[in-house]
Amino acid sequence: MMLRDDDLIEEFKKIAGFDLKGCYFQQVLESENIKKILFKKLRAPLAFTTKNRFVKLFLEIYKDLQESAKAYNEKLKAFQKYYEQLVKDTDVFYKRFDMSAILGFFSKLSSGEQPEIGKTEDKGQIYEELSSKLKIKKAPPPTAIYTEYGEQRPLRDISGDLIRLAKTAFDRHKKEGREGTFRPCYCEGLKDL
Repeated sequence: MMLRDDDLIEEFKKIAGFDLKGCYFQQVLESENIKKILFKKLRAPLAFTTKNRFVKLFLEIYKDLQESAKAYNEKLKAFQKYYEQLVKDTDVFYKRFDMSAILGFFSKLSSGEQPEIGKTEDKGQIYEELSSKLKIKKAPPPTAIYTEYGEQRPLRDISGDLIRLAKTAFDRHKKEGREGTFRPCYCEGLKDL
């Protein structure tokens, strides 16, 4: 319900400080299988007969969202540290094993007839070009690819506002809630990093 209503998404963002647009997965909205799995995990029926049942599920989903976002951010920080270490190790490797210096050293060691690579002046340039082509390109940092979610406000501080929002969502989409066509506003993708 929430993910189809921009007004509700904006209101949720104001209350919780979390943008649900990053949690929008079209597959969740369309797949009956995914919907059944999510509702089973949350121990909830596929349809709501009362507003209170919806509100309780809404608050339960918010708690799960907080835990998922926290775990996601921790994994992203660990990934970022690993990336930074990898960049340092790569730089150290290139300082220790400079390809143009190694090729230049081997050319000085060789004696006698050499297969001509080019003019003597061009060998240094050829070694540099070869060295640059053999270098591994750095990947973009994880924070450039993945979004870091900020700290969500504690449920105890915003539960009243969330309850009002959940009741508003239920009232706007009563038909979907009663027929069992409700799609949860759930951010399952946070756990996949």
